[in-house]
Amino acid sequence: MVIKIAICDDSEEMRGQIIRMLDSYFADKELSYTADEYCCGEDLILSLKEYNLIFMDYKFNSTQMDGIEASRILRSRRCFSTLIFLTSYPDAVYESFEVNAFRFLIKPLDEKKFYAVMDAFLESRIRTVFFHVHSDGTTYYLDQREISFVEGSGKDSIIHFITKTSEILCHETLLSIENRMSGDYFFRCYRSFIINLMHVKGYDRHNVFMKDESVIPLSRNKYRELMAVHSDFLADHAGEI
Repeated sequence: MVIKIAICDDSEEMRGQIIRMLDSYFADKELSYTADEYCCGEDLILSLKEYNLIFMDYKFNSTQMDGIEASRILRSRRCFSTLIFLTSYPDAVYESFEVNAFRFLIKPLDEKKFYAVMDAFLESRIRTVFFHVHSDGTTYYLDQREISFVEGSGKDSIIHFITKTSEILCHETLLSIENRMSGDYFFRCYRSFIINLMHVKGYDRHNVFMKDESVIPLSRNKYRELMAVHSDFLADHAGEI
C-alpha cells in the first residue's frame, strides 16, 4: 500500500517540515508513501494528478487564489482526495467545511497533533476504502477507489483497475467479493459485473460507460435502480476521502 500525497504550500520550509514528519511517521508505520510538492494551488490543479491526501495551505502569499478556492475547483472536478488544511488562522475551519476538509492543522505545526491527524487519516482509509484479496498465493490490499469494475468468471473473479495496466484474477466468486466490498461504492449492474460508481461516466438502458472507456452491460430491470443509486452516491460522496 503506497499513499500518494501532495503538499501544496508556498513556503519551502513548511513543505520540507511536512516531508520530514511524513518520513518519520511512515517509517514508524512501516508503510510507503510518495509526495509531490506544489507552491500554489494553480500548479496542483494543472498537474491533473490524483492523490490520496492533500495538505493545502489556506492562504498563499504569491497568488490570488487561496486554498479554499483551489479546493473548490478540485472538488468540482470530482477530486476525492482527503484534504488537510494548513493555516495560521483558526477561524479557517469554518470555510473548510465547504470543501469537506478532513482536518486542519494550525501553524506552526505541532508534531504530536500532526501524527494524530495522520493516524485518523489512515484509520478512516483502512476502515472504509481498503480490502484484501488472494491470488496465486499472494495477498493484495486494494484501494477500492482504484477499481473500475469486477467481472465474474465462473467460480473466479477478475478485478479491473482504472489504469487498465493490470488486473487481478482471484479464486473467489463474485458474490463473495461483493459481500466484502463497500456498498457505498459498488453496484451489481449485471449478473456477472459489479461497477464502481465513482468511475461511471454515463449510462443508457443497455450499458454503463466507465471513465476508462470500458462498456459494461446493464440489466433492463437495473436501470432505474442505478439512476437512484448513482444520484445518491454523487450527493453523498462529493468531496469525500
